[in-house]
Amino acid sequence: MPETTTSYEFEEFSLFPTEKVLLHLGAPVRLLGKDLAILDFLVTHPKQDLSPDTIIEAVWGTEADLANGNLTNHVAKIRKVLGCDRRRPKYIKTLNNGRGYRFIAVVEKRESGRGRVEPFTVSSVLGNSRPITLTANLFVPVFLGEEAHGRIAGIAKKSEWGDYTELEYETGRLCICRSGVGVWHIRRTQEFTSLSEVAVWRRSLYHEILGGKHLIKKLTSQLIKGVDDRSPIRSHIGHIEYALSAVVLTNSVAKNERTARNVLKVLASPSTLEATDESKKADSLELERRFLENGIETPEGSEFGLPGRDLGFATWDGVAYSDNEGGQGPLAGKLVEFEVAVQSLWWLCKCLIDSRSRITNKDGETVRKYLAEVRHRYAALRAIGSMESQSQRTMIEAILKTSRIGEMVDEAAESLK
Repeated sequence: MPETTTSYEFEEFSLFPTEKVLLHLGAPVRLLGKDLAILDFLVTHPKQDLSPDTIIEAVWGTEADLANGNLTNHVAKIRKVLGCDRRRPKYIKTLNNGRGYRFIAVVEKRESGRGRVEPFTVSSVLGNSRPITLTANLFVPVFLGEEAHGRIAGIAKKSEWGDYTELEYETGRLCICRSGVGVWHIRRTQEFTSLSEVAVWRRSLYHEILGGKHLIKKLTSQLIKGVDDRSPIRSHIGHIEYALSAVVLTNSVAKNERTARNVLKVLASPSTLEATDESKKADSLELERRFLENGIETPEGSEFGLPGRDLGFATWDGVAYSDNEGGQGPLAGKLVEFEVAVQSLWWLCKCLIDSRSRITNKDGETVRKYLAEVRHRYAALRAIGSMESQSQRTMIEAILKTSRIGEMVDEAAESLK
């Protein structure tokens, strides 16, 4: 018979006292030693006023000689991990005059016969003891107005696929193309213990961006303030409607090429792990394990790069690239610049398609300008330079195919006739 496992559930967390494991959305949280022991004591004594002496005795023992200030530091660390603000506590409340602490969240104790819980880490499948390190590049296109490229001062930049004006901010950079479409490029490098954790993190950031709560919304509003745009797509000014991710793995995570491909396929299709029922968050880890061991069906996916050196995978959902040269590989920077060009053209086409009913004869000159821009941009994306590597060519082909940019260009051109 399997041994009984006891867990304490609160909000998005699951605490397994015997196994000394804390999970968030099914993924292990890095909380160890006395920090985990203190949380264990608080969670297993919910809604109780616990004095510093009581906690210290329970965690360190009756002979412990520990200053309350040390306990305060431990509690502060626990709050940071849980995302709990001391002034507006969600989990741990400090009692008046520092008399102790109370765990205020609703806690549900559960017993299961599943046996000892084994926290899932990507290393359990990949045969690698390190967490995965990846750089997540998020691309968010937005129309800033027909004259934005000349109106907004910035640094002139040029890539193989076009030129743009760049504005740098603490939160990221904005690349403004000649069409007036800007592409926000947000870059973050982090460590993760599972691919499910990556998917949940990405989903959270997407919701923040699309919900207008991210700083880029405020910055965009400032850039378009007072703009009197007369173009036929002016109704799209400032609207943020989607984000696309391109992640770059900067450390080797797989023990063999087959598993490496599976990792990239999952990272390029993160919504497959986001879709798990919220009431069954641990299932996403089991789903991830199956994906990594057996592969994942991605009928529209496309592989690029050269196995053993650089390897990538693109889908409609995103792009993933494994760089075995520590972020200095041949495609790391080119991938970002190519996506800026693709997303700016994709969004321009979408704005034109959506605005077709509002285009009149008086918009003729503007329409011809946009049509020329669309054709010029698309030709630049498809052009093959004499110095291009095989990896770069396969990258271009993969992203053009999975982004369906050719279909968007054709539909936009048809709209402007």
